[in-house]
Amino acid sequence: MKKCPYCKTLTTNEAKTCPNCLHDLSEINPMPDPINKKFSSQIYFMIFGFLISFGGLVATLSQRSNYLHFLDLAKKDGLNSEEIRKYLDLANHYQFKMIMMIVLSSIGIIVLLIGVVLFFIKLVRRFKKQNSD
Repeated sequence: MKKCPYCKTLTTNEAKTCPNCLHDLSEINPMPDPINKKFSSQIYFMIFGFLISFGGLVATLSQRSNYLHFLDLAKKDGLNSEEIRKYLDLANHYQFKMIMMIVLSSIGIIVLLIGVVLFFIKLVRRFKKQNSD
């Protein structure tokens, strides 16, 4: 593509004059090909998978801390059975949340691995295409 320096109209590389203002474009060099700034889907998979798995890991550690805290409270001496049951219920609640965060992390790791596999498939195809040419 060529860009007219006078009216900024984009034209084809073969154009000798600007179709808009009719100035001579024979001395104008073509613009370099634009860099494709769009990430490929493989990169999105890897980034999204990493963020999900990392967030799930952080949340798992937080829920584990809460789980252990309430489990320790339930083991204290001098508590009646209702207080122990309350602390154990809270510990079970945080244990469930911890398991859900582990599942979330696992899903993130799977998405990350899908992105890596797709990336390598793309590299292999590109390598095969270059070798066949």
